[in-house]
Amino acid sequence: MQHLRELYPTQPVSCRNGANWELPRGNEIHDLKYCDSTGKETSLRKHMEEHNTDGFLIMRHGEVVFEEYFRGMTPRTPHMLFSLIKSIEATVIATLIGDGILDLEATIEKYVPELKDTAYEGATVRQLLDMESGVRYGYDIDTESEFYRHQQSIGPAARQLKVPVGSYNFLPTLQRTREHGEGMGYKESDHIALVWAAEKVTGIRFADLFSERIWSKVGAECDAQVQCDQLGHWGLHLAVTLRDLARWGQMCLQDGKLDGKQIVPSAFFEDLRNNASVERLRQCPIAGNFFPAGIGYRSYFYRNEQHGEAIAGAGGMGQFCYVNPKYDTVIAFFSSECPWEASIAMGRPLDEVTRESHRLERERWHACLEICQAISAS
Repeated sequence: MQHLRELYPTQPVSCRNGANWELPRGNEIHDLKYCDSTGKETSLRKHMEEHNTDGFLIMRHGEVVFEEYFRGMTPRTPHMLFSLIKSIEATVIATLIGDGILDLEATIEKYVPELKDTAYEGATVRQLLDMESGVRYGYDIDTESEFYRHQQSIGPAARQLKVPVGSYNFLPTLQRTREHGEGMGYKESDHIALVWAAEKVTGIRFADLFSERIWSKVGAECDAQVQCDQLGHWGLHLAVTLRDLARWGQMCLQDGKLDGKQIVPSAFFEDLRNNASVERLRQCPIAGNFFPAGIGYRSYFYRNEQHGEAIAGAGGMGQFCYVNPKYDTVIAFFSSECPWEASIAMGRPLDEVTRESHRLERERWHACLEICQAISAS
């Protein structure tokens, strides 16, 4: 989780072009208590222990009120985000849409001609943002699954394995199983198709687009690190520090604005809050059984109907950035929960692993709202 650069080739996402935003500290909270989703009294400390937390940070009114690290992590340690990378990518894509560089209703082959006559032909930018392409993408733990083959293609041994080298050579090999727009299918390929489109239309690699349009503008104090394939293209893993994730979260909390400057169009956040579809996520294979009832999906973000306008970016093994405008609060945390593959390899039944993941996800959302309410009442 804390050693991305030692595991994969990476590219830096520079923060140097912008002025660092020194995070002010407010009245710090310590032994915060609340009730868990079953009604039993618990505490923030107990929650962190049960969720294998690596770092936890709470900002209220733009001030840090809680910050703690575990397992050797420090404020300057980058941590892998897993699928939270998609939410960050979406904010970059939103700036290109806002500038008229990308069109939500345009089909992907308009920007990436290499995807014409492939399973992706005809999929719109809007459909890709909601993972509603009709492309098949399975996560089975075997050598035939799309996820397994995708991981091979972006790995350092791709040429030796005689597989397509890099994501951009892998995407055209995928197959379509239904029409685009007929429902959500969680996958690691739709967002890469949009990254490819962003690079093609701007002529700038995505790591530099991310730096130019987001990272240098949110006051980040550390460069981010992104995994890249053998051809130097943007990968599936991004690592950032907890404080910098919270800075990005504060920008999202303020509808794309920070320090008086509009970084991401406010219309993007208005749309995802108004159009996050519970039905879309509920009917999605894999992901639909993972999240609690009432959570919708839009543009790689999640929204819980019971939390008002609160939204979140989420990643595997317990990575989370939750922003709640009502309480003017950002909660960001990293975890090292046991991966599904490891649990299954240790002999745990899949339905048991799924139930435990569902429970942890429910507690994450519940804890965030309880923490907001408890701080507000204190």
